Amino acid sequence: MKIGGIICLVVDRRLHSRFLRVYDINTSELLFQAELYVNFHRNYRELNDYFYCFPHEKILVGIQYSNVHDASCFRNLIQTYSFKCSGKISDVVKDQQSKLGNPSYGISRPLTFEKKEHAGWDPIT
Repeated sequence: MKIGGIICLVVDRRLHSRFLRVYDINTSELLFQAELYVNFHRNYRELNDYFYCFPHEKILVGIQYSNVHDASCFRNLIQTYSFKCSGKISDVVKDQQSKLGNPSYGISRPLTFEKKEHAGWDPIT
C-alpha cells in the first residue's frame, strides 16, 4: 500500500479494544487500522532497529519508523497494551470482561489469529 503518516495506539474504551491506526499527517484522515488481537505482542516482530512487522488478516504489515527511539517506544506500548494469554483465549476474554465490570460486553477475538498461534505460525522462518 505504501502509505505514510502518524501511527497511534488507540485504546477504545467504548469498543473495549485496542487499535493501531495510521492517520494522514496533513488531513487527519484515517488511512489504516488494525485491531490488537490476543497475544499481538508475540507477533509484532523487529526486523531491524527501524522496521517492524505483524500479520494482519491475509497480509503482513510492515512499519518503518523514522528513528530508533520512536520504534523502541512503540514496541514498549505494544508490549504493555496487548491482550496477553498463556492458556486458553477464552480466559483472556473472561478476564477482560470482569475488569470492565459487565460480562455482557463483547470483546473481539479474531479466531484466525488464535488458530495461527496454536499452529505455531512464525513469519520469520
